[in-house]
Amino acid sequence: MLDHASSRIRRSLLLLGLSPFALAVAQANQAPEVRGHAERIAAGQPHASWVWARDADLDPISYAIVRQPRYGQVTVDANTGRYRYTPTASARFDSFEYRATDGKAWSEAATVQLTLLAADGSDGNRAPSAAEQSQRVDAGREFRGRVIGSDADGDPLTYAVIDWPRSGTLRLDSQTGEYRYKAHRDQDGQDAFAYRVSDGKAYSTIARVQLDLRASGSAEPETPQDPPIDPTLRSKADFSPLVREVLDNEFFVETFDHRKAGRLEAVLASIDFLARQEAMQDPDLDRLLYFLRAYNYYHGLAKTEPAQQALLERALYRVAQMKDLLVYQKASGAVIEGYVVALGGLASADISPALARHLPRLLALLQHLDAVPTLSAESTYGDAVFETLNLFDRFGYSTGVLRQAVAAEPRLLDAVAQLATGHNALWRNNDGFIVMNAIEALGKLHGLGDAAWGEHADQAARRVMQAHLGQGKLDDLELKSNFRSYYVEFAYRGDVDNSCATRFDGLCHRFEIGEVLPQTHVCGPTLNVRSQALTSQHLDTICRSLANQEQDFHRIMQTGNQPVADDYNKTLELVVFSSAEQYQKYAGVLYGVSTDNGGIYIEGDPSRPDNQARFFAYERATPTWQVWNLNHEYVHYLDGRFDQYGPFGHYPLDVTTWWSEGLAEYLAWGDTFPRGLDDISRSEPAQRPGVGDILHLSYGSGDSMVYHWSYTLHRYLQSRDPQRHLALAGYLRRNDLDGYNAALAEVERVHGAYYPAWRDQLIADWASRPKKAASLAPVSDSESADRGHRHAAAHQRLEDGGASLARPPLH
Repeated sequence: MLDHASSRIRRSLLLLGLSPFALAVAQANQAPEVRGHAERIAAGQPHASWVWARDADLDPISYAIVRQPRYGQVTVDANTGRYRYTPTASARFDSFEYRATDGKAWSEAATVQLTLLAADGSDGNRAPSAAEQSQRVDAGREFRGRVIGSDADGDPLTYAVIDWPRSGTLRLDSQTGEYRYKAHRDQDGQDAFAYRVSDGKAYSTIARVQLDLRASGSAEPETPQDPPIDPTLRSKADFSPLVREVLDNEFFVETFDHRKAGRLEAVLASIDFLARQEAMQDPDLDRLLYFLRAYNYYHGLAKTEPAQQALLERALYRVAQMKDLLVYQKASGAVIEGYVVALGGLASADISPALARHLPRLLALLQHLDAVPTLSAESTYGDAVFETLNLFDRFGYSTGVLRQAVAAEPRLLDAVAQLATGHNALWRNNDGFIVMNAIEALGKLHGLGDAAWGEHADQAARRVMQAHLGQGKLDDLELKSNFRSYYVEFAYRGDVDNSCATRFDGLCHRFEIGEVLPQTHVCGPTLNVRSQALTSQHLDTICRSLANQEQDFHRIMQTGNQPVADDYNKTLELVVFSSAEQYQKYAGVLYGVSTDNGGIYIEGDPSRPDNQARFFAYERATPTWQVWNLNHEYVHYLDGRFDQYGPFGHYPLDVTTWWSEGLAEYLAWGDTFPRGLDDISRSEPAQRPGVGDILHLSYGSGDSMVYHWSYTLHRYLQSRDPQRHLALAGYLRRNDLDGYNAALAEVERVHGAYYPAWRDQLIADWASRPKKAASLAPVSDSESADRGHRHAAAHQRLEDGGASLARPPLH
C-alpha cells in the first residue's frame, strides 16, 4: 500500500501523461542513503568536515541541515556536503541533523555527534587528523597511494573508508594507510573516496581524496625527470660540511658566509636529495629552503651565476614534484612558502624561461589551497598563500618565454579568483588578506596577454568583488578601495577614473585621507601630525619627544639649524595609524607605500618646493603605549634635511647606509641601546666586523650590520674623534662625494686598529651590566625593527617593484 507521499507522486505523474511502464520506472527511484557519525574536535574554534550520503541510482545529491546544533551554528554546502560548525565558547557536546535528496526523494535524517576537546589535549585524548589529497591517476593502470593520518599523542592509527569511489575499485590497508585504486574504464573523468582515521579512542574528521582520471592515450606525458644534482648522496650523512654549517648555525645574519665557494651548490644538491626521498617531514628541508630565502635577501638569487641558477631551478622543480606538497599538513605549508619565495627570486633572472615548466604545478597548488577544508587551521599556510600570490605578482612583470607561458594558461586567472571567492577566502573567517592579494595578482597579470586575456582577468576580478561585497565579513569601502588601487590602477594605468565609472561601475572607491585620518595637529614649525585616534596626552608625548630629539640632533651634529642646499622639506608629516592592522589596511591604498614593515619614512624629492616628507607609523599598546620607530625615523628626516644633500639614493648606498641607519639608532638611543647591544653581544669574536666592513655595508647586509654595528661606529667616533665624525657630515652637506670617500678611507686608516678593542670592551661591559638596564629604553621607540628583517626592506623602496603592496596576513 502506497503512503501519502507516494500517492501524490503517482497522481502527479499520471497527470503528466506518463505510461504505467514509465510510472513504474519512476517509482523505482531509491532515496539517498545517509549515515550519521561522531567526531571529537577541538573546542573554541570553527571546525570543517563532511557529511556522508550516497545514491544507489547515482543521481546528483544535495544536502540540507534539518536541525541546528544547540551550542553553535552549522552551515553545509548543498552540493558537496562539506559543513562548517562554529561552537559557542561553552560548548562541550553538541549534535546536528541533516538529510540528502536526489531531487526526487529525501533520505531519512542522520545525526552528527560532536565532542569538543581542549586543543591542548587537557580534556584527555586528542583526536587524530586526516589530510585531504588530490591525485592525478592514469585510468589504464592500477594506482598506488597512501592516505595521511597523524596523531598528536603518538597513538597507533587505523584507517577506514567512509565513502567508496564510484568509478573504480579501491583496496585500503587499514594498518598502513596504503591503497590501490583501479578505474573501471580507461577514460578521462573524476572519482573520489573519503576516509577517516582512528586512534582507538576517537575518530578524525572525514577527509576526501580526489582522483583526476586521465585516459592512457590522452594523459599528459610524464615530465622527464632531471638526474640527481649529486648522485653520490645516499643519506644525510653524505651532506657536505658546507651544508652542515648551514644546518648547525644561524645563517640569517650578514656575517654568515652565504657565498662561500661551493656552498650554494651543496645546499641545492641536499634539497634535491631530500625532495627525491619525499622527506617532507624532515625539518632540514624547510631549513635549507629558508637558507635560500636568506641568500636571496642578502645577495639576490637572480644575481647568481647562470650555472647556479640552473641548479636552483632544478632543485626547486624537484621540490614541486614531491607527492606530499599538496597534502595539507604543517610541514607542507612551510615547504610551499620556501619553494615559492625561492622561485620568485628567479622570476627576473636569466633562467626565468625555465620557470614555465612550474606553471602546471603552481596551478595545482592554487586549486589545492582552495580545496582544503579549513586552510587557516595550520598557521604555516598563512605565509604560504601570501607568498604564492606574491609570486604571481612577480609573474606580472615577466618577459619573453615565461610571459608567453603564463598568458597561455587562463586557468591561472580562474584559480586565483576561485581561491579568493571560495570557502578559504577569509583567513580565520575574518581576515581578507587573500582577497586583497588575489585582486592585486589579477591586476598585475592583466597586461600579460591579448585583449581576450585582459577581459578574462576583468571577469575574474569582478567575481572576487561580487563574492564579498555586501556580505558583512569585509569592509565594503576597504574592499572597493583595494580594488581601485590594486586592480584598476595596475590594469588600466592612465584611465583609472573612467574605468571605475564604466566597466567597473560600483566596484571602486577612493578613500579621502581625511576619511581614514581625521585628526590633524601641529607640534611646531617642523612637524605636523595626522592620525586616526590619538588622545591629547599621546599627542603631547609625541611632540615633546620629537622636540627633544630635534634639539639633541642639532647640538650633537652642530648644524647651526641650517638645511642643506636645495632642500624644501621644511616640515615632516607624521602619519599615525591606530594599530599595525590599520596601517596595513590603509597606508597602501592611501599613499601607495608597502606595509610589510614596521613603518617607513618617505623623503621624496626635497628639491621640489611642493614635496612633502612623510613618516608612516602606528601605535602599539603593549607593554606600554608608543608610536613604533618614532625617534629613529624622525632622525632620518633631520639627517636628510640638515646632513645629506639630495634625496634618498643620491649617494651610493654602500657608503651611506651605515651613516643613515647607524646615526638614527645612535641619536635615538644614546648610550643605552638594549636590543642592539644584546644582539651584537651574541656574536663570536672572530665574526665581529671591523671599521671597513661597517663603512661599506648595504641594506642587503642585514639588520645586525645595518642598525647595530653601524650604531657602534657612530658611538665610537663621537666619543673618540668627534671632529672627524662631524667632518663626514660636512662632506655630505656640501654634495662632495669624493671628499666623503676620501674621509672614509682616512677613518679606516686612523681607527681601523683601535676600534676592535673598543668594540670588544663595549660588549664586555654590556654583558656585565644588570639586565634591568633594558627598562631604560625610550617609551616611544622601544625597538627599531619589529618584524625581523623587514625594517631594512622599508628603506629599499626602489629595489623590488614586483613585490606585493597588498597587506600580509594579520597574524
